[in-house]
Amino acid sequence: MKKTLIILLVFLCSVSLCSCQNNDVNESSLSDAKSSYNISDGITAYLEFDNYPKDVKNLKVYLENKSDNIILYGNGWSFEKYTDGKWESLETKENYGFTDEGYTLYEYDKNEVIIPLSHLKKSLSEGLYRVTGSNISIGKNNEDMSSYKDISGYVLEFKIEKSSSSPPYSEISEDTTKEDWQYYTPYDVEKIYTDNGLSVWRYINSGSRYIALLYRENTPENEYLNEGDKLLLDIFDRNTGKIYTVYSKPEVLINSVTAENNGFNIENNGNIYFAFIENDTLNISEK
Repeated sequence: MKKTLIILLVFLCSVSLCSCQNNDVNESSLSDAKSSYNISDGITAYLEFDNYPKDVKNLKVYLENKSDNIILYGNGWSFEKYTDGKWESLETKENYGFTDEGYTLYEYDKNEVIIPLSHLKKSLSEGLYRVTGSNISIGKNNEDMSSYKDISGYVLEFKIEKSSSSPPYSEISEDTTKEDWQYYTPYDVEKIYTDNGLSVWRYINSGSRYIALLYRENTPENEYLNEGDKLLLDIFDRNTGKIYTVYSKPEVLINSVTAENNGFNIENNGNIYFAFIENDTLNISEK
């Protein structure tokens, strides 16, 4: 499923980065780099540090989403240095290009983005810089991608200083510990299942904080679903990480599952049921 999203998002990597940025700078900003950027209501990008040493190899950017929207973004950055009262673009190495992966930042979640500096033709000297990210698409998780809105990428300033010590650097962590406002992503819960030998065939997002997961036991991840296969169904609370088992008996045949805002319709051998979570309790009623 993750590979499918990546293929769909390749278009994000055709970017128009710094050409339309304003070259004007308030002289007071030379002492305080603007290392955070408001992408949209509730969606913010910010650098891990304001100041870096001359031998820095990578920048780490946090994308924080405290909204009901999701954003789609890709690789691709441009760099500028503030020189003699204006921003000047930095040259990149000849024949250098960025990889074309696409990424999703879900509602109430946070991603880390590692920006390499290896594509720049020259090492960074002391001064004020800014990095501009690729364009971003924003929309609702249950909307068609054609309705998503394209907006300009983040613009973050930072300083290179002789006195700065090397900041700690590490790869993106696999830790799924969440802050109070964050949600677990579909991939967090999918990893729980795959780590336990279960193959998630499909997940259905209700448009709220719940996801229904159809899965099979003892089945290779990429094996096709055959007519008559027995599926198991759970509901996952993206806020608390709690899993509610709807149908756990192998003899139960689930024909289809569709989402409503507050729960899921389940067709089971001609009967339709409605499953929803209320006060941390799973409720199932016949429709």
